[in-house]
Amino acid sequence: MSWSFELSFFIFLIIVFASQALAVRLHSLVPMPLIMGIFCIIGFALNIIPKDFVVNSNMTAVGTIAFNVFVIHNATMIDISFLKEHSTDAIACILGSLILTCILALCTKGILGQKLSLLSPGPVLGSGASCAIASYSVKSTHPELSVYPWMIFMFQGLFSVPVVTWALKREAKIILNNYNDSEDETCALNPIENNKRSNLLHINGLCKKVPSAYKTPAYYLGTIMIANIFSKYLYTEFLTPYKLNTNVIALCIGFIFAQLGFLDKAPLNKSDSFGLLLMGLMGLMANTLANTPLDSILSLFGPIIFVFSVSTLVLILCGIAAGRLFGYSSYRGIALMANCMMGFPVNEMLLQNVARLAESDSEKEYLAKQIFPILNTGTMLIVNTISILIVSIMVNFI
Repeated sequence: MSWSFELSFFIFLIIVFASQALAVRLHSLVPMPLIMGIFCIIGFALNIIPKDFVVNSNMTAVGTIAFNVFVIHNATMIDISFLKEHSTDAIACILGSLILTCILALCTKGILGQKLSLLSPGPVLGSGASCAIASYSVKSTHPELSVYPWMIFMFQGLFSVPVVTWALKREAKIILNNYNDSEDETCALNPIENNKRSNLLHINGLCKKVPSAYKTPAYYLGTIMIANIFSKYLYTEFLTPYKLNTNVIALCIGFIFAQLGFLDKAPLNKSDSFGLLLMGLMGLMANTLANTPLDSILSLFGPIIFVFSVSTLVLILCGIAAGRLFGYSSYRGIALMANCMMGFPVNEMLLQNVARLAESDSEKEYLAKQIFPILNTGTMLIVNTISILIVSIMVNFI
């Protein structure tokens, strides 16, 4: 049984929509990737859905595009001035991620085995892009492991969202109790669109001279591909002997180009392409599930639960330690650390939900201003950046 492109694409959209709608209904306590993964696993196992429907829908091609552009997109969102302003948060996130990486990579071999222990840290701390990189990196040498990063992606929010939600509510009460009407009430409710901090080079860069009328989706995607082609050229012609991962090079090029003003910040969001490309990553996940035997998938549930139980506990303890070290509440530290296991758009929803705890508009704005760095620092620094570096390093030892 094989479906046409039209039917395959339509069913894919139905699965994505149903998964997203159910996740929203459940306030993301059950994450969308997990719901979609369960739909796909059941559909493939019962032969309700043909295993080639994702390929026939052409969403694997979209996923391939996403795989190549998300790293550079993430690199453009690194805001040095923001990280300097919230340097203690940045230091705490880096230390916490390094501690978690060492524990997962070095201390869980006896239970998980060396391959899974090395493959776990990057995806646990990363987004869909990190999981896609990890899956692709082991696909040729260890195809049986290629589904493991995607299963981590499926389960991330199941562990991180409840912890972050609980900690943020406790922290919000502390913030509101200390609220003072004289405080600066300017905030950015939308971390992507309204965070206007930029350095001088970025403000006066080449991309700022391009008239807005010409900044179409083709422009934004084209500039990303220029950076991607340049990074591949550097790797092929000059850096291959140094065994550097191509994704690390792409991350560095994306960051440098953005700082010099050659690339706009968050180009995929500005081109309205982020959602489509994210669905492409979902397509890669579904296709990997389709090509993995059911017993292999089921055998990984135990390791996944163990990895996230350990990771959640470690990050909670690191959050408590960070609070004592830097002089803020344990709730703030826990939310800061646990948020390193998730990113946009879930933490945007959490920001809006917490802001509703305020009684007045001024309290709401002040609360959002205080909460925003907690959710933005880990996403910008760990989920979108350092996790890719960790994946790129760890796969060399598998």
